[in-house]
Amino acid sequence: MLAYRVRCYDSEYSILVFSAWRILKTGKIYSSWLEENKTNEKVFEFKNKKISRFELSEPLNDLILYFENDFIFQIFCDQIDSDRENYNLFTPEFIYSIESDSNINVEKRK
Repeated sequence: MLAYRVRCYDSEYSILVFSAWRILKTGKIYSSWLEENKTNEKVFEFKNKKISRFELSEPLNDLILYFENDFIFQIFCDQIDSDRENYNLFTPEFIYSIESDSNINVEKRK
């Protein structure tokens, strides 16, 4: 369960990732969860960029976000038998949590 502050006061749309991820730029790996120092700078290139489309794979619920600036953000659900979610997707009305067992938990945003 997410903290009250996160559920109520974070940005309108956001994603919180706990599993493996990578960013592709023009088809090549640009950054990933394995990088420690430069990742934050590279992730800021997504700020205020629109998502042009997305793909959600079954049954694991891996997520691919395609951005308008030719970036692709891939999330790989690798949290198995864990108390931690793979990722949380925040929308204005709901919070979607992809659990470690690949179930999707939907919570109304307060």
